[in-house]
Amino acid sequence: MRTRIFKSGNSKAVRIPASIRLSGPEVEIVDLGKDGVLLKELQQPRDPWDLFREGLAELGGEWPDRVQEKDSKRPEW
Repeated sequence: MRTRIFKSGNSKAVRIPASIRLSGPEVEIVDLGKDGVLLKELQQPRDPWDLFREGLAELGGEWPDRVQEKDSKRPEW
C-alpha cells in the first residue's frame, strides 16, 4: 500500500488510507532502521512520568555522573 507525504505547517505528514482505521488517541512510531517504521496504535495516552521512569530504569536507576574538564576556561564577566 502506498500513500503520499505532504507538508502540514512546518512539518511533513503522511496520509493514512481510510482502509487502515485508527481509533486510539495516540500512535507510537517504532523506527526499524532501513526496514522502515512501524505504527503501533495506543488505546490510552501514555503518562509522561511513566516514560520518564522507563528511561531512568534504562540508566540503571541512577543519574549518570557529570564529566567536566578541569582546565575549561570561561570568559570573565
